[in-house]
Amino acid sequence: MEQGGTAPSNSADIVFASPFAVCELIQMGFSPLLVPCASPEEAVVICRKNDERTTFSQFSRPKVITDRMDSYAYLLGRLLMDESGFSSDNANYLFVGNDIKSVQMLLRSMGDIAILPRQTFYGLSSITKDELKVMDESQTDFAYHALCLSSHRRSDATAIINLFISLQDEIKGQEILRGLGIRGWREPASEEINMLTAVYKKYVG
Repeated sequence: MEQGGTAPSNSADIVFASPFAVCELIQMGFSPLLVPCASPEEAVVICRKNDERTTFSQFSRPKVITDRMDSYAYLLGRLLMDESGFSSDNANYLFVGNDIKSVQMLLRSMGDIAILPRQTFYGLSSITKDELKVMDESQTDFAYHALCLSSHRRSDATAIINLFISLQDEIKGQEILRGLGIRGWREPASEEINMLTAVYKKYVG
């Protein structure tokens, strides 16, 4: 979806989507079926280590560098700003299409702040991280990639859920899960989907 820039056709049965793409799919009639048994997706807001400003309120109208407008990290980053008391509407956003490019541009002083997925930030080399400073980090615990089922296959939901969950009970299934880097699958809690949808509606509409 994200690479092609197009939504799946009506013939799609299951789509594995990033957190806020899940919200788009819900609007198209898909149902979030399963999420990985793994840590949730979170966002980290960073600036240069030599920048004396440490809070959002110290910026008048910061230039914020991030990957894409439809990225969950971008939306969670905006949520962090708003929850700090600084209106995220008072920032200029530069979408560069790549998380590593966001870091590079920040280090070259082509922006004031960058928003990254947590996994990306903590995967940076120690040399790069030493030049950066974490301003805030989300701990929302509701943003997960998800397997979403189309409305025309809803009658198969139980069978599909059982199939994916049973992977962790079989040796071959365990090998597949290890290859994916997850422990297994679980059904998402309704509260998780409600929170995800609320943030999506707040910033995307």
